Amino acid sequence: MTSTETAGATDFPLLMIHCSPSHVCYLHNVTLSQSLRLCCLLDLLLFRLTPIYLAVMLVYLPFDKGCRNYWWTNLLYINNHFMEPEQQCTGSSWYLGVDMQLHIIAPALIISQYKKPQMGIIVNLLLVVLSWACSLWPLNTIAEQVGCVNYYFWAPARMGPYIMGILLAYLLFKTRSTVPNTRATKAWMSVGWAIGTSLVAVLVGAPSVFRASDPEVTWMRSSFERLLFSSAICWVIYACCVGYGGIISEFLSWKVWLPLSRLSYVAYLMHPLVLYAFYGHYRGPIFYSGYTWFILFAGLSVWIFTGAFVFSVGVEMPFTALGKHILPRRHGRKHEDVKAT
Repeated sequence: MTSTETAGATDFPLLMIHCSPSHVCYLHNVTLSQSLRLCCLLDLLLFRLTPIYLAVMLVYLPFDKGCRNYWWTNLLYINNHFMEPEQQCTGSSWYLGVDMQLHIIAPALIISQYKKPQMGIIVNLLLVVLSWACSLWPLNTIAEQVGCVNYYFWAPARMGPYIMGILLAYLLFKTRSTVPNTRATKAWMSVGWAIGTSLVAVLVGAPSVFRASDPEVTWMRSSFERLLFSSAICWVIYACCVGYGGIISEFLSWKVWLPLSRLSYVAYLMHPLVLYAFYGHYRGPIFYSGYTWFILFAGLSVWIFTGAFVFSVGVEMPFTALGKHILPRRHGRKHEDVKAT
């Protein structure tokens, strides 16, 4: 998503991870009128997400029974609750339903944390713990016994990393993305990078270590995996924002990523189409090797982003421009006027 028009140092479209202009509105302008808040949400729904989403669904429509019968669940962003094989339409888009449901409740969490920091932080931390608990083996077993087999796709089971992004954004908002320039700070930053890097290394290697172990052990590892990986990502964002990102910050800020980031949403929506077309027309076995899979990855990525570019230029950009003309512009506070409480 494009960056906010304010000069604020917090840059919430980046920090929220699940980027959305309306979150910027809620945090930088907590006194916005209800009508303008509604315009922010309408901008996101009607002009940014849904038009290109609908265009991709129309491509699926002729050969996907789920899209013919359950297309409405996608447009209402509740498709994560309709995950039986005959109900799925653009199956990988179930996360859009999760993301939208979390997006709708996020303003309440952000505003409560802004107005009553202690209570808001406690509530958000409890929700993170609840999200982690939803993925525990005993609770999943109980859920299966009562027929709730799709807990994997529930918003509560996925809200942990989302709320961690909110907490991180609030921390940077309160500190103005600054830390004391002392030796102790540099030491703690080094420790943070060591822990964050170790977490990523362990989590990347864990699946191969636990692959053949007891299912309950594997599930326990998976329940911690999402939370710990999100913590590592939060650390990278925090370190980069406060000026201790080093070469990592330079790499992530590389302008080469900008056009790809603009296409990432459309590429996410249409990448199954390219994969279906490739594997549907391929004849013969594919023998695994690192080189083979790298070539497949590179070639398919080119076609996916080429298709994403066509859809973006033809559908996404015109509707985004239309939204800018129809809906009022959002004006946030300037950084100089944002006072830490």
